[in-house]
Amino acid sequence: MVLLAIAVVGLARPAGATATPCAPGEFSADGNAPCTPAPAGHYTAVPGATAAVPCAMGTYQPDTGQTLCLLAATGRFVGGTGQTAQSPCAAGTYADVPGLSACHPAPAGSYVAGLVATAYTLCAAGTHQPATGQTSCIPAPAGTYAAMPGTATAPPCPAGAYQPGTGQTACLLAGLGRHASGTGNTADAACLAGTYADIEGLEDCIQAPAGTSVATSGQSTATPCPVGRYQPLPGQTTCSLTPAGTFTSLTGQAVATNCDPGTYQPLTGQTGCLPAPAGRHATGPGATAATLCPAGTFSAEPGLAECLAAPPGRYATGTGNTAATDCAAGTFQSLPGQTGCQNAPIGTFVADAGATAATNCAPGTYQSLAGQTECHDAPAGRYATGPGATTATLCPAGTFSAEPGLAECLAAPAGHRATGTGNTAAEPCPIGTFQPLPGQATCTNAPAGSFVALTGRTVATECDPGTYQPSTGQAVCLPAPAGSYATGPGATAATPCAVGTYASTDGRSSCLPAPPGHRVPATGATTATECDAGTYQPDPGQGTCLPAPAGSAVPDPGSSAAVPCRPGTHQALTGQTSCLSAPAGRYAAGPGATSSTPCPAGTFGNLVGMAACLPVPAGSYTAGPGSVAAIPCPPGTFQSATGQTGCVDALPGTYVDRTGAASPTPCSPGMHQLGRGATACQPAAPGTYTADAGSTVAVSCPAGTYQPAEGAVACIDAPAGHYVAGPRATAATACPAGRYQPAQGAEACILAPAGSFAAGTGTVEAEPCAAGTFQPGTGATSCLRTPAGSFSRPGADTATRCPAGRYQPLTGQATCLPAGPGRFVSGPGATAERLCPAGTHQPAAGASGCRPAPRNTFVASPGATRATRCPRGTVQPRTGQRRCVPLPAARLRRV
Repeated sequence: MVLLAIAVVGLARPAGATATPCAPGEFSADGNAPCTPAPAGHYTAVPGATAAVPCAMGTYQPDTGQTLCLLAATGRFVGGTGQTAQSPCAAGTYADVPGLSACHPAPAGSYVAGLVATAYTLCAAGTHQPATGQTSCIPAPAGTYAAMPGTATAPPCPAGAYQPGTGQTACLLAGLGRHASGTGNTADAACLAGTYADIEGLEDCIQAPAGTSVATSGQSTATPCPVGRYQPLPGQTTCSLTPAGTFTSLTGQAVATNCDPGTYQPLTGQTGCLPAPAGRHATGPGATAATLCPAGTFSAEPGLAECLAAPPGRYATGTGNTAATDCAAGTFQSLPGQTGCQNAPIGTFVADAGATAATNCAPGTYQSLAGQTECHDAPAGRYATGPGATTATLCPAGTFSAEPGLAECLAAPAGHRATGTGNTAAEPCPIGTFQPLPGQATCTNAPAGSFVALTGRTVATECDPGTYQPSTGQAVCLPAPAGSYATGPGATAATPCAVGTYASTDGRSSCLPAPPGHRVPATGATTATECDAGTYQPDPGQGTCLPAPAGSAVPDPGSSAAVPCRPGTHQALTGQTSCLSAPAGRYAAGPGATSSTPCPAGTFGNLVGMAACLPVPAGSYTAGPGSVAAIPCPPGTFQSATGQTGCVDALPGTYVDRTGAASPTPCSPGMHQLGRGATACQPAAPGTYTADAGSTVAVSCPAGTYQPAEGAVACIDAPAGHYVAGPRATAATACPAGRYQPAQGAEACILAPAGSFAAGTGTVEAEPCAAGTFQPGTGATSCLRTPAGSFSRPGADTATRCPAGRYQPLTGQATCLPAGPGRFVSGPGATAERLCPAGTHQPAAGASGCRPAPRNTFVASPGATRATRCPRGTVQPRTGQRRCVPLPAARLRRV
């Protein structure tokens, strides 16, 4: 605070006098009497003041000798220190509390009209004021409105509305048949032809749908196209006549309907189609005319899309036929759609009308002319083979026909002959001749070695065994002489017994063979001789004996067979009486071995006289011939079969850790082995597993699973709230904030949906936004507080604006507050309620507007909950008034 030094003029205090302090309201240089009153605009509050204190800003003092300063009154201010008077607030400003050093400017949306104002006045509805410190409000321009008192700006009329006047509190909806495009419209405009508006407040007019039209501007409805017309496009002013070949039978059609096949329409603008008359057709769809049926076709009834082809057996000669004609007897037609019929060819006939084919003459009949209705029987001595014979033919030599109508001549039976052509009977063969075949013209002499004793024979009889006949055409055979044989049947000579055979009597049909173990060295022999020891003869009828072959022996004379060396023995020489034993390490498989053989690789023999070597057992081998023992397979190898020459490397997925193994051991689950010949398996690395025995490689854990350990037989599903994005993972990753995962084994996390959030990592479920909060985006880690003027329910993805009649001054709220009685909220999204203006009232809570005071009532102040009846002697003929007016004098007197 700046202190103002005041010069004091007075008498000096006498020496020895007692000092008296200056009283409050006075001061001196030393604070003692003599004292001077504090000047106007100053004060001293305590005794003994040495100076007067200037009044602070916002205070004043018009008098001298004062102990305090006065606060500037409401509606006034004091702008400096040491002031002796207060100043009135200028128009456009106000002071609502005492002691102000400056007046407040009227805020935007309000005004102060005069001086010394203690409050500002809200701009009336229909006016606005964007600036502060103003003395009046501005009417809302045309195309805008100011709905509420205290509006700082006049918003433009929204799309679909307009306002031609100024100072208005609301906009007018564009009328029926009109629209208001964009914002800030001062007038609505008529809908153009082709469009309409069937409700008020449209921003843009609606195009007339396909199937309708709007002929003029300013229409509120679209007119359906009448029958016979259509309109495929939207937004049109007229409908089109249906083209020829089409129709519309209903109103409001967007497309014309093609005439169905079998119907037609030559005119435009029609409501239906005409059936094609009989003899014509309309192929369709969309036919414009009915066409005459072409030759070969017909239509017997109206409404056909295609003419019918004349069926086989019928014909249609010209155009426009309504029926097909049957082919006459003797003619036929096999094809449909023909204009005429064909004559039955020679060899055929057609008995009835309407035939689709000619019938071949049956076997035994013929027809040499075309176009006939029947065939003729072939006469006796002739034949007609058929089917379809055109002539009757003479029976050829070897055949005959005894009656007419045969398709084939009969062959002369076996044992008969028919000479020449045209025969009507067959003749039996004479004695000494025969005929085995039917259909022959001659007979055959009995050949040498046979005879024929009767006529009509089909075969010659062969001479019995033991007899013979050297001549042809004979009736008997001759017996074979002794010492020879006639094998028969049908022998033509007697034959001497051959070497190795003999005959002891006459008339034989064969000689006796020398028995096995015997020999007959010359022809004509009567006995057989025993084979010597060391030789044998297995066959009968032989002239010599055979030496025992190598690999066998014959110990006794008269043997019919050599004895093969038994298994385990052998003999390399011929003509021997015994065999040799196979030495150890070799074998003679026998029987009949000529030598011993070294045991082959894969086998061994540890005894002499073996017929076969032993196969090495499973788990062992022998690599070369002559082995006497099996060699065990080394570790890493095995042999599952017997008799093998080597061992097999353990296959991938197996191992052999010992000698003499007959099979490999599969790698156990959790282990694997890619190489061959292994003696052990390897554990699956972390991030991999082997589920089955015998695995060759470890399998990578798929996405969604992991495995931190080695030697695992399975992978672990990522737990809920975690994920594994790729294969071969050794750990699961927690879902980041903003994401969650309720399932196990997931490959990714889910974005928290709108209306929810996931605050931390590893979240299993997204948490719904609490009431009073919301979240429009996905993947959020928190929710947003609802702004003032709105609310939200749990799980909301948007904040809902408070409806008209309710408001909310705070953020983060779950509900809105109803406007109290005497107050209102006119539109959505309000953050505060407003007082009903004077002249209106509202008894209910939650109102979006106020009620005007009825006639003969008034509301003097804002915020009224009811209207007050006019006092006695006053009236109010209008509604919504702030005061009543006195009754006219005449009415007062009457009252």
